[in-house]
This record gives sequence, structure tokens and C-alpha cells, in this order.
Amino acid sequence: MAQSTSDVLLKDHYIELMWAEFTAIRQQHHIAPLILAFSIIEASAKLSAPEEIVGSKKRFIWWVNEFLKNKDGTLYPALELYSARCGLFHEYGAESDLSRRDECKVIAWAHGQNGPAHHNKTKDRVLMLSRKQFFDDLYDGAMEMLKRMVTDREMAERFAARLPELFGVFEMNP
Repeated sequence: MAQSTSDVLLKDHYIELMWAEFTAIRQQHHIAPLILAFSIIEASAKLSAPEEIVGSKKRFIWWVNEFLKNKDGTLYPALELYSARCGLFHEYGAESDLSRRDECKVIAWAHGQNGPAHHNKTKDRVLMLSRKQFFDDLYDGAMEMLKRMVTDREMAERFAARLPELFGVFEMNP
């Protein structure tokens, strides 16, 4: 069965989001890759989460717990990542309402050759993460999700059905 023009465009938009992430990383930008990384998680979660997982926060946390793992298999801290996403998206900062209420730690992103970044919160409330490792693991997680869709028909159907809703690409007939 041939793919429609809109199916191809939608998949291209998902790939474009991934490509923008890699381009920003290669150019050694600091904030743009994080914004794109959180957008990739948001898009991936919206496209793949089971129907019973409702709401952006729940889908985000589900996707991180399902697909985002370190090389040793350790899960990333889903709530801390969601809080970092909120801080960056809503306040263009490291903290969010969740971290200010001490419901989770603040993430300090380590980068470069000179060691980790520092933050004005107390050390026990700060979680240091390597940006490079996070970006590498995000790529692996996205690829794992795409591979899973080959064998998980329900996930593949959800992904295909939700693509138009997410990216809003529609065919125009004359």
C-alpha cells in the first residue's frame, strides 16, 4: 500500500525535529538542544502513549520511564526531567513550580571539558546530568520507540493516527 503525501510529510516533520536537535548540538548551542530534546520527548509521548495515559505530564513521565535509559539501563529521573522542561518552556530557567515546592530536584546540565555547572540551590536539591549523555540516550530512546512500533501494532496505529493531530499537515485537493 502506497503512503499518502500527508503520511510522508508527517514522518518528515518528526525526522526534521530530530535533525534540528542534532544540528543544534553540533553547533554547540546550549539552550536550543534542551528545548528541542524536551519537544522530542513531548512529541514522542503524545504519539506513542497508550490511550489510558492522559495529559502531557503523565505522557511525558510514561515515555521517559519507558524509553529513556542510560547505557547501563538506569532510568532517567522522569519527574526531574519534566520539571526541567517546565522551567525551560514556561520560565526560561532551571526551576519550575515542582522544584520550588521541593517535589523534585533541579537539574544542572554539565557540559564542556571543565566539569559540571553549578546552581545556587543546596547540593542535595540539585541533580547533575551530562548534556551529551542525555542527548545520546534520547536518540537511543527515540530509536527504541520506532523499533518497537515494528512489532507493537497498537503503538504503530496510535502513532499513525496521532501524527496529523500533532503536526497539523493536511493534503490540499484542488
